[in-house]
Amino acid sequence: MEWRDDVDKSGFLPSTRVTTIAIHANGANILGKEPMERVFTALDTVRNISGYKDICADGDYYDTLHDEFTCRIIGATRFWYHDTQLFYEQAKTEDDVIQTLSQTEYPPGIPADHEYVLGTLQRQENNGHGNGTITYVPAYFVYILLSIKEDKTELFELDG
Repeated sequence: MEWRDDVDKSGFLPSTRVTTIAIHANGANILGKEPMERVFTALDTVRNISGYKDICADGDYYDTLHDEFTCRIIGATRFWYHDTQLFYEQAKTEDDVIQTLSQTEYPPGIPADHEYVLGTLQRQENNGHGNGTITYVPAYFVYILLSIKEDKTELFELDG
């Protein structure tokens, strides 16, 4: 093994492979509850593929809500801690989803990266600033950082 592959010697973070989920409607506005449900369905589909938990269990990301090591997920699902059940408990209406997605921070106070996970969105003006309620979302992006676990990660990707 070369020094750059040894995390302890090189100082580099462990390698990951990124799986990207994109939900869109060819540029049409997909802001709302039903599209967000599709995002959670797609995310759960990946998480339920055989081998996912095994690959992620040895990762470096610790999910405090579920008390487990798992793969890091980057997406608007973070507003609900990437938890489908929590989403359904909290997102009863279209407005619930829109107001949650419009927040400038993910819980518990981490700046939201809207453009990275929602594409080139649009917001209402708020006192002369474009930081009001989101009015247009062209896409939802979810990035799953899979832990590198020998050949298992590649086989997981091929099976998925």
